[in-house]
Amino acid sequence: MAYRKIQILLFILCFLTCHAAVSQSPADSLLGQLETHLSQEKMAEANWDLYHLRFETQFQKPITAIDYIRNASSLAMKYDNKFILGFSYNILGNFYFDLELYYQALDYQIKCYKLYMENGLQDSLGYVFIDIGNAYYAQGLNQLPDQFYRKSVQTFSRLDNLWGLAVAYNNIALVKQRINETDSAAYYFNRALYYRQQMNNPFLIAHSYNYLGKLYQIQKNFDEARQYLLRGDSIAEDALFHAHDKFEKTNILYVQGDLRLSLATLSMATSEYEASLRYLQLALDNYTHKSKDINYVINIYMSRAEVHCRMTLWEQAETDALTALTLADSNERLEQKKNALLLLSAISDEQGKKDNALRYFRAYAEEVKHQAEIHPLEKMKDYRSLLTDYENNIRLKHIEETLESKDFQYNILLVGLTLLIFTLFILYRFYRLKNKSNQLLEEKNREVTEQYKELQDALTKVKTLSGLLPICASCKKIRDDQGYWHQIESYIASHSEADFSHSICSDCQQKLYPGLFKNGSKKG
Repeated sequence: MAYRKIQILLFILCFLTCHAAVSQSPADSLLGQLETHLSQEKMAEANWDLYHLRFETQFQKPITAIDYIRNASSLAMKYDNKFILGFSYNILGNFYFDLELYYQALDYQIKCYKLYMENGLQDSLGYVFIDIGNAYYAQGLNQLPDQFYRKSVQTFSRLDNLWGLAVAYNNIALVKQRINETDSAAYYFNRALYYRQQMNNPFLIAHSYNYLGKLYQIQKNFDEARQYLLRGDSIAEDALFHAHDKFEKTNILYVQGDLRLSLATLSMATSEYEASLRYLQLALDNYTHKSKDINYVINIYMSRAEVHCRMTLWEQAETDALTALTLADSNERLEQKKNALLLLSAISDEQGKKDNALRYFRAYAEEVKHQAEIHPLEKMKDYRSLLTDYENNIRLKHIEETLESKDFQYNILLVGLTLLIFTLFILYRFYRLKNKSNQLLEEKNREVTEQYKELQDALTKVKTLSGLLPICASCKKIRDDQGYWHQIESYIASHSEADFSHSICSDCQQKLYPGLFKNGSKKG
């Protein structure tokens, strides 16, 4: 019984061992070879193993590839191989650069630079200088990248490395192009083209034509740009026909796809949308079936979505953007995933799908937050980018206001504001009317007062005699309006406020009482 158990255990152990051997990936096998060659101090073989490990893993998910290269760097540290360790740092920096985590990329490139300098491996510094310059360039800087590219020129000139010189001059041209020194950029692009022509390498020559075509497009010289791009495409097509090496074919297909992507962008700029879609399909055929470069495949779908947006074909644009999002998510292309979410948000907004637009934008914000957590130094840059995109590059800043709850709040606010304005207007009108009424009342009061005074004066003068009075020439009676005759004193008393007291004048005294009065005076 015990023997039977031992047999079963041995069978299981053999099965697991065979399964592990069969399921071992090529990358795991390369790591095993690398350790063997490092232990035997076979530098050339170890370097070749690491080179192949890089290309074996670069088309996998970037995080997985990073894990493999970290294992390789651990082996290099274990066997104290400075060159392989520096090479591993350089590859790690490039992988982080592809993930657009530029601070981490720069960190590893500087580690590689210090390691090479400390161990006298200065001949390997040319490409490290370029990679450091690229990390600074990707962060929007210009002076630092230019300095490192020129250092690489010095290194490659000393080594007579035409390939490296072409790359360095090409990158200097990109810096000049970004700061709008287009004449200087054209000079350096042509310097790079000169070295590539010296090498007689069709892949690199076509690559230079691609950059020159893009430069002329920036200058709005579309005819010249199209000539360079078509020339480059023709060179790539001819080189592809004569190529025999698989690696060479892959490189040519890569640059041809990039040229066709540039032609699509040029056609979009000149509103030739059908031509743009045709070039994008050709570029997609290059990348999808041949070179397997997922970054460019995603960019092609994003470009197709943009063309369909300009043609107001929103459903096709949404389909392309969703494809780009799926590819970016499944292949851990973080920056491209953000761009796809942002584009989908804008497309949904144009379609009137406010809920979807808001959902995509929230997913975009969460992705920004996730990337910020990967490396703390990325946080400020990404959130600043988020605010810029939100405020300037999309039409979603009023999405929440257009939702039902926001509409209700907006309407309530609008009604309240309208009522407030109306109330203020009514109060103002009431104040004006009241003020005008008070003025009218005061004027009426003044008029009434004046009329009252006039009436009082009139009443005062009512009983005052005026005009001609018919009076008897003999008895001095006065005739009234009815024809009756009245004593003068009774008439005056009834028609005025005067009263009478009787006396006698001097003339009458003498006349009536001559003996009693003489000359107006009474005798003693």
